[in-house]
Amino acid sequence: MHLRLVFVVMFFQFFALDVSSQSVFPINNFSGQVVTTAHGTFTDSGIGRETHYNANETYHVTFCSIEPDSSVVQLHFNNFRLGAGDVVSIFDGKAPDAPLLLEATGNQLHGQFVHSSGRCLQVRFVSSPTMQDVGWEASIRNLQICETFIASILPRAGSFDACRSARELIFDATSSFASNQPGFDPRLVNYSWTIGNQVFQGPMLSRIFELPGAYPITLTATDPSTGCIAIRRELIRISTEPSFDGTFAPDTICATESFNLLGKATQTTWTGFAASVVQTAPIPDAPGVFYQSQLNFNIFQPSSFILSANDIQKVCVTLEHEVSGQVQIELECPAGNRMLLKDFSAQGANLGEPVVWDATMPGKGYQYCFVNEAAFGKMNETSPRFHSYTDLAGNFYFNSPFLPIGNYTPENSFGMLAACPLNGTWTLRIRDNQPGDNGFVFGWSLLFRNELYP
Repeated sequence: MHLRLVFVVMFFQFFALDVSSQSVFPINNFSGQVVTTAHGTFTDSGIGRETHYNANETYHVTFCSIEPDSSVVQLHFNNFRLGAGDVVSIFDGKAPDAPLLLEATGNQLHGQFVHSSGRCLQVRFVSSPTMQDVGWEASIRNLQICETFIASILPRAGSFDACRSARELIFDATSSFASNQPGFDPRLVNYSWTIGNQVFQGPMLSRIFELPGAYPITLTATDPSTGCIAIRRELIRISTEPSFDGTFAPDTICATESFNLLGKATQTTWTGFAASVVQTAPIPDAPGVFYQSQLNFNIFQPSSFILSANDIQKVCVTLEHEVSGQVQIELECPAGNRMLLKDFSAQGANLGEPVVWDATMPGKGYQYCFVNEAAFGKMNETSPRFHSYTDLAGNFYFNSPFLPIGNYTPENSFGMLAACPLNGTWTLRIRDNQPGDNGFVFGWSLLFRNELYP
């Protein structure tokens, strides 16, 4: 994708149109108009994913948010594929001289988000005389400016898991606006870190963890120019150390003398709480049977219950499967409440990178997380991406559809788990409703809201 900080003068006649009830906006039907809407779907002239747009098209449309001062426009390109020489240009604003944000062709915008810095985004499309393709489908949303403020925690060691012998761990804080807010200076952002009952300030955190265990960490970033606040939570896991009791060696040996050493290492059980399960297991490939795994918690106060959807931070599952629509993922709490993270559908994309030609060989699992505020929507409503890959058996797959790693909205709300106790057994079930296409699960994790941990 080519990002250009340039200004282009465009001489177009725009007409204002308030279509807050409209749902689909083909560019050819709304060309030359300023569309004010809170949501909808923006498409090429072909509309359907299998229908090509036409040669020699030249269209332009502007989308503006309904709220005049406090919101921005987000375009999420669920599908994007243009032919050679066909170009989509996106400008930051509705004025003829609005700055160019980007130009894209091929599949450069597939799965990408584009945000305005103000109320409006202007889109121009030009197709060449030959080599047309299926075009695009993008969801339109209005976001409050602060919804585009994002904080991240970067472990210098590259991982939030560490050996106890690692001693000092260092984390860096970063933040940015997806909407590219004018005047934002990342050097002025205030950062606050919370680990347990301790609070630290500054863009860098250095800590020594003396004991093995799981340590929830919360970063709060505050931008003084807008008042926006972003919160990021992660889990630091410090490993145990094995016991070498029973290792034997002679007290005295002589030069050139042969002797025996007996080494013995015993795994030390982690006495902290388990936040994840790591295992490789097949997903049963038949209706009526399922994969099942459990996590047991006993560290919370007896009075600790799920009160709202926000009490679940995220549930992550690492798996692969040939056909995503054949997979259903269910979470059950200790009280017996059940909710679907993902349901069956007609979707045919891969999950992860399966070994299609060998049902007994695990492929490469992707981690899919389910959160309240997700970059993607529900898995069954997310358009697949396309890539080529070589599986772990050496087979090559060209232009294979797949669902990318990332955060997704659960099929049901986490609010269905309200009144469940935190302590007890939490159960994950994965079902495959059609025989013939295989898959494997490699583990899963469950994290509650940071403030709930003792």
